[in-house]
Amino acid sequence: MTALSTKFRLTLIITLLFAASTVHAQVATYYSAGPFTTPLPAWNTSDDVMGGTFKVSDLLKHPNAKTSDMWPTDGATFRAFGQSMKFRKIASSQPIGTGTSSLPQVAWLAFFIEMDRFDEITVEVSSPAMVEVTVNGKSIITKANSDTTSKSGDISLPKGKYVVWIKTVEDAGQTAPWTVKTTVTGANHEPKTSLNSDRYMNLSLLLEEPNVSSVSLSHDATLAAVSISKPGESWIEIIRTSDAKPVRTYRGAMSFSGLQWAPDSRRFAYVERNSGTGTIWLVDIENGTSIELANGIARLGSIRWSNDGRRIFLTTSEQPTASTDGFKRLEHPNDRWPTYRHRNHISELSLDGTQRRLTWGSESVNLLDEHPAGDRLLVSRSREDFSARPYSITEIGILNLADNSYDSLFSARSVGAMRFSPDGRQLLISGSASAFDNAGNTLASDVIPNEYDAQLYIRTLADGSVKPITRTFNPSVGSAFWSPDGQSIFISTTDKAYGNLYRFDVRRNTFSLLNTGVDMTDGVSISRSGTMLAYTGNGVNLPTKAYVMDVSRFRSRVLADPNAATYSSVRYGDIQPWTFKNKDGLDIDGHVYYPTNFDPAKSYPVIVYYYAGTTPVSRDFGGRYPKEVWAANGYIVYVMQPSGSIGYGQEFSAAHVNNWGITVADEIIKGTNEFLAAHPFADKAKVGAIGASYGGFMTMLLQTRTDIFAAAVSHAGISNITSYWGEGYWGYGYSSIATAESFPWNRRDIYVDQSPIFAADKVNTPILLLHGASDTNVPLGESWQFYTALKLLGKEVELIEVADQDHHILNHPKRIKWSETIIAWFDKHLKDQPEWWEEMY
Repeated sequence: MTALSTKFRLTLIITLLFAASTVHAQVATYYSAGPFTTPLPAWNTSDDVMGGTFKVSDLLKHPNAKTSDMWPTDGATFRAFGQSMKFRKIASSQPIGTGTSSLPQVAWLAFFIEMDRFDEITVEVSSPAMVEVTVNGKSIITKANSDTTSKSGDISLPKGKYVVWIKTVEDAGQTAPWTVKTTVTGANHEPKTSLNSDRYMNLSLLLEEPNVSSVSLSHDATLAAVSISKPGESWIEIIRTSDAKPVRTYRGAMSFSGLQWAPDSRRFAYVERNSGTGTIWLVDIENGTSIELANGIARLGSIRWSNDGRRIFLTTSEQPTASTDGFKRLEHPNDRWPTYRHRNHISELSLDGTQRRLTWGSESVNLLDEHPAGDRLLVSRSREDFSARPYSITEIGILNLADNSYDSLFSARSVGAMRFSPDGRQLLISGSASAFDNAGNTLASDVIPNEYDAQLYIRTLADGSVKPITRTFNPSVGSAFWSPDGQSIFISTTDKAYGNLYRFDVRRNTFSLLNTGVDMTDGVSISRSGTMLAYTGNGVNLPTKAYVMDVSRFRSRVLADPNAATYSSVRYGDIQPWTFKNKDGLDIDGHVYYPTNFDPAKSYPVIVYYYAGTTPVSRDFGGRYPKEVWAANGYIVYVMQPSGSIGYGQEFSAAHVNNWGITVADEIIKGTNEFLAAHPFADKAKVGAIGASYGGFMTMLLQTRTDIFAAAVSHAGISNITSYWGEGYWGYGYSSIATAESFPWNRRDIYVDQSPIFAADKVNTPILLLHGASDTNVPLGESWQFYTALKLLGKEVELIEVADQDHHILNHPKRIKWSETIIAWFDKHLKDQPEWWEEMY
């Protein structure tokens, strides 16, 4: 057998001698479905059509059943040709069918291959019938004749579990026993074959299965709209909340977004987007109609119903005429942004299709809320102001719908979303601790709060008084909304590594944690009556589902779980918390993902993952850095939450300000060393580090301060804080919080001494730099300059650019290869298995 090639190859081999190989497995048993009798098409002997006469072997080409989406289990139903049949187990020596048939017959066989490491495998089949073999959805063998010639095909597979499908066709009148014999051979390592249908997390499960993205309740809480998507497709399921039964599905080529239920009926509006324009549709569930309210709206933004359900408010973006001479005078540092000169405005759309413009002018206007009386809108306008951080002032005002007159209420810095109370007398406002003259700040006067650690305030409109309601509440506020009776406020939070939902009792000033049954609660929707909540939720080893909760008893139940069948056979490793104390005695949280089938008597490589910026690594399922997938690939994954993160209280989050890296880097080093000392099954010589964005910066910085890591990965990392400050789209704005009152000209100790580029000569760890070639947040140059420095210094470094991708790798096929690249790099350095990396690059 030839040595493993350095490039992926998929070959079809007519004959292959196995005598020289000692790492092969004979398949003894299959799952079998069939046989199904299959008449040939009418006029199959015509030779005047494209391709000539229809041959029995052409049945191999017809899909018949979509096996690429199937994971066979004993007794599961297989459907083909309008018929249903149960999978059964048969021995490879057992004939698939009995007796001869006057018509061709088709059957499917399946088994699993489990790979302990990357390798090239060869599958050989022999049968008197015709066969096609697919592995991991790729066809590797087609045997289009009915003789006994064996055929073989090769495919390279990383560590994981794969289903092999054999479609076999027996011609009419065949008398030889219809059997299929299969041998699987590894180029260097013995593959395992079985009928064990247990699955392990992989990128295909994570990225290609349907994903619940949002849920929204109808006004009476009897129906919920659940938005579901998968690569290349999105749809809406209308589900009855009483029994979780589907009522209707809206599916097709159109792109749904912004679904909004009417406040008074079982109607909803949504936006269909196409080539920069939007169409607003109105769907009536009761009578089954779908009406186009308005089309061709350029740069359509969001939509929301009026309180009375008689109109829809919409926002659009306008842009000035572009210069044609190639010269541009910047108006502001943010004028580098393509959308900086765009202006957002509000219009009103009546259900008869007529529109009325509500705002105009040179300043963007944002719609915050509608007054309960329905006669005015709460709006905001923001203006740049370099006199104080965060360099902008937001003006809040009232837009009167009768005559479009405007009344200013107040101006403030560091404020965000706002809502009227149900009686219209107060505003619920999110903002930083320093908003409203530090009304929510609990820190000493010489400590600068972390502006990303959001608080909640109630402002009384009559006298302008402000009450901070989360001042001593440690979780950081995400979104918040009133209950319809005004007695409660529901708050989505970043609560350490969790995304929790709290209820604030307005009269008692108390918080209560609601048991949503998940680690991460998101997208909360409340019915108009206030009797029911809906939300999406996921968590460690828990894919996203849609849930509903009875507010009277705060009991939740699953509303939609499109992956229930797929994930029922997935087996995960264990998850355990692990905490250490930093040098100041503070607890630094973390949790550990263990490999599937973990054995404490064995030794495992370790991946240490962190963000280390101002937000914790959440306990979400999968994500861009899928810990469950890494663990399934045989790694212990240690996730830690260094100081500076929100969700732990103001004092903890304030540690991020003007402390860009060294403190946290040393915490990661300390935590990693203590973790390795406390876990003897963790291989101290095989530890990897990975982070992205601020975490990518941290990866670079860590390698200048320690040699404990055997490999490192930095995605979109910052190597020079000064260049990021001036060039990144978010650079100086983020720095106005992370390095408050500190600049390159007055804090060399931050901008130079903590920039990895100035200590590149200290790096001894092999490091992989990944970067979207069109990244506007952290420009590609941040990786270029670190790569160049390490190359000149003779260090082991790789730089992979991902074309046409920004700060996040969102293109589906590129995201798959980018994710595989990370695992292949760690396999090379932490498992001494370079084959996958060498085949990819």
